[in-house]
Amino acid sequence: AMIEPDQIIMVLSASDALTTELLNVFKSILRDSPFVRNIKVQASKQEIVFTNGTKDLPDSKILFRSANILENLRSYSLSHILGDEVAFFEHGDVIGRIVAPATNIKGKGKAKIIMASTPAGNNFFKDYYMKGELNVPNFKSYKIHYSENPWSDLKDIASMKLNLPKALYEQEFEMVFVNSLSIFDVNAVDELSVLNPQRDCVYGNTYYTGVDIGMKNDYTTIVTIDNLGNMVDMQRFTDCESPYIKVRIKEVADRYSPSMILVEANGIGLPVISMCRASDGVHEGISNIEEFYTTSDSKSKILNQLISAVSNKEIHLLNDPDLKAEFKGYIAKLSKSGNVLYQASYGLHDDIIMACSLALQSKASFQYQGIAIR
Repeated sequence: AMIEPDQIIMVLSASDALTTELLNVFKSILRDSPFVRNIKVQASKQEIVFTNGTKDLPDSKILFRSANILENLRSYSLSHILGDEVAFFEHGDVIGRIVAPATNIKGKGKAKIIMASTPAGNNFFKDYYMKGELNVPNFKSYKIHYSENPWSDLKDIASMKLNLPKALYEQEFEMVFVNSLSIFDVNAVDELSVLNPQRDCVYGNTYYTGVDIGMKNDYTTIVTIDNLGNMVDMQRFTDCESPYIKVRIKEVADRYSPSMILVEANGIGLPVISMCRASDGVHEGISNIEEFYTTSDSKSKILNQLISAVSNKEIHLLNDPDLKAEFKGYIAKLSKSGNVLYQASYGLHDDIIMACSLALQSKASFQYQGIAIR
């Protein structure tokens, strides 16, 4: 773009934030360069314009775009394309479907499309990579291992190898196209998800309940387990207001008399908890309901507790298709700061997992407090 006029290069990234980061990298490289005419920074549309135009040809430019905003990718004639972390593009292969055809005119058969990314399973990026490995014409594939980077912190990476899930480490550092980043063993999920709902409490057992409260259009889920680690009940509903959520929690409390009901207090959780504790003049309030504030640390703690329970077969789950899909599709990813983040796979929810985690934490908290079991 700096040498030849009339070149338009599009740099694509997985989000607006990453687009800005890439622009800043280019800006630092080109700082005080006499070849830059101007740098345009607009919402979702950023570009660097060079000073190499001629009487007949315009200046070259580099366009910085987020692959998530499809309407900003069209109506260009491009000479080259660079995609960063393309395997994580929310809309999949936007380069092949939308952007690459824009090189047919200006590229004149000389266009280069470079796609760089950490692997992300068996998706379109792996398909492109394998074409290069198989020597398909016009495709070349390359790998750069962290050990080839002189700036890699080898001690930090060794620590991550010990602490990260094996599949996540192999994807992030060994460039392996892993089949699944699920934090729960899918075979174990099938093996443990065999129970039918228990409609009434069993004499001699104690029960513990976890409640994950969703916003109006999200699922609210109530999970109850017993002292043996058996999941006995799951209530899951959506599109409801706080008074209805209170009614459903009260129904579970009356049916199982749980020793503790642990409710996520974030969002509308705290008002729901207050409503549940209050007497309405006819019914007594629920006295054994406790709040749980979800932070990155507290969420990680209760999820790790559930992961351990599943791995050690200390919990048995209901035979429910939504539950099994959620457990199998719950994945780990690595944040830019090196922390492990847990999240549902694209298109799935995490309300069942969070309610199970809260129920298990309810059991652990109650027993740790040393309260006499009723």
